[in-house]
Amino acid sequence: MKPGAILGLAAVIQALVQVRRLAADAQWDEVQALPLIESLFHIDADSAESVYGGANALQPGLHALCDQMEGRKVDSQVARMAGTVLHLERKLARRPAMLKLLAGHIDEAKRAREAFGSLHENVIARMSEAYLDSLSRLSPRVMVQGNADHLANPRTVARIRALLLSAIRGAVLWRQSGGSGWHLLIKRRRILALARAIAQS
Repeated sequence: MKPGAILGLAAVIQALVQVRRLAADAQWDEVQALPLIESLFHIDADSAESVYGGANALQPGLHALCDQMEGRKVDSQVARMAGTVLHLERKLARRPAMLKLLAGHIDEAKRAREAFGSLHENVIARMSEAYLDSLSRLSPRVMVQGNADHLANPRTVARIRALLLSAIRGAVLWRQSGGSGWHLLIKRRRILALARAIAQS
């Protein structure tokens, strides 16, 4: 299994941990969110590391992935959402029209990114729209649980959708680098060893 698969999986976990925090406490960690949102603009990058600006940007996700794989500090909601994200990515890969629609949204967001920066509300809003117009129409939908007041806040909801889109991006890297659903069942030790090695490098 390639290191890129581990980085993709770590990105999925990092994004979903942020989704959980937003839903529960409206916590928005810009340092952790930035490489995830940036990854949406690096579709044709040379390597998984370059997608995120280096493996260090995914340290929180790598550590959370290790916790999940070891059975320590297991977050069942993150695990459930991760399974759904990986399933949705496979469905998305078989829908060229939806992929084209997503690419169009991302092209539009690039202009806002160049003007305001990747985490500006205009960029997040466009990524939220991209998710709403595409992946939210597929089933199963990613079910996000949390505080009802936070989940009714448009800014929080937009951030959650943008992060879910970045989780799909991570799932694409996982698959493109040789990862599969079976690997999560039969190669857990290998995934854990690689995640530890990358986190410590």
